[in-house]
Amino acid sequence: MRRFQHYIIDEEPYERQKDAGRYNPARAIVYQWDKMTYNVTIDAGTSDDVDVYHEGNTLYVLSRNYGLDYVGLELIENGEIVGEVFFQYAENADVNLDAAPWNIIKQLSEYIY
Repeated sequence: MRRFQHYIIDEEPYERQKDAGRYNPARAIVYQWDKMTYNVTIDAGTSDDVDVYHEGNTLYVLSRNYGLDYVGLELIENGEIVGEVFFQYAENADVNLDAAPWNIIKQLSEYIY
């Protein structure tokens, strides 16, 4: 598993926000993969720390919030979310938010596969 660097975290496009009925925009990851650019809405909040790793053709998007003690992981392939898990309290997943991101990703992946 390697850190992925060809991305930015931005607000979702207005049309997607409007279609979803949200008053405030969600966050989105915009990334390039095999000469394609994808824009995927993710469940990260504006105060979350986001780390992105990849293995094979899967992106692992880790969202952590130290103040609210939650953690989430989304798996993305070809611009689509193919798996996700979220814990309101990191301790419920037996996760240390201060651990290396790839260690947390490995732990949380067990809840998806």
